Amino acid sequence: MPTKMHFVFVRNTKHVLGAATAVQAGADPVLPEELVGPGMLVRDAESALGLFSIKPENLAVATVEPIAAALARPAAFDVPDDKSPQLRASGTTLTVSGTADKLTITATATVPRGTKMLVQVFNRANGDRQESIVDAPDPGGTVINIPFNLASGLDYDVLALIAGVEPKIDTITVT
Repeated sequence: MPTKMHFVFVRNTKHVLGAATAVQAGADPVLPEELVGPGMLVRDAESALGLFSIKPENLAVATVEPIAAALARPAAFDVPDDKSPQLRASGTTLTVSGTADKLTITATATVPRGTKMLVQVFNRANGDRQESIVDAPDPGGTVINIPFNLASGLDYDVLALIAGVEPKIDTITVT
């Protein structure tokens, strides 16, 4: 049986979250919950910052021929059109900040209207998680405000996934 590679990725933003090799026993597609159970855990690989969980209904799996570079750094890949993963070409980076009623994401390049986004915030004080799956608002731009209910003075870990842009995991103190 030939070896295949499974790429678990976020359905709306196309970010790869994990990759694994496997022997494909049959022609049936692999479901996300078969690989990640109740959710795919995500954290920053360099700082171990944050611990986020992406639900299986927000994930998809692409099964393709092995891509060696993806085993070392799967988060550098996207899966355009649910096909073979590709190395992300964007040099756009993000910064995040927050106030009591919103999270502000600032990009180094314009994020076009309708661009798919998934944002999670994790309240370190009480463990609450909030998630927003949205499209970039009209007219797009470099600053995007997303409504959230955040408590002033508290620290939050933030996961920001915007289609075609490097993922961002950071800690903010809400003002």
